[in-house]
Amino acid sequence: MLSNINISLYNGVKDRKGTTVTLAWVIDLIRESPGLKEQIDRLRKSKTEASKKAIKEYLPAVTFAGVFTPTRAIANIWSYTSLMVIDIDKIEDQAKLADVYMMLC
Repeated sequence: MLSNINISLYNGVKDRKGTTVTLAWVIDLIRESPGLKEQIDRLRKSKTEASKKAIKEYLPAVTFAGVFTPTRAIANIWSYTSLMVIDIDKIEDQAKLADVYMMLC
């Protein structure tokens, strides 16, 4: 199933063209890449927002919502995946996080 879902992968936030890959390929990259693990570990240990932002600029980026071609812009979406990404990493209160979870389920 995951190998049937295509998404766009970008070489950092400044890459506008990207490459089409499968969701399964990206999950394998996240799980298996030692270089990516090192970058994430550095990001997690980083103390300032400025240093975190600098590290994030060089991390791979994905558009889970679909494939964009020829460039990453809303007008250029080629196909949708029906996947939704929710950014919840700033929710520290476990009760609020549980509320968000229940709203989404």
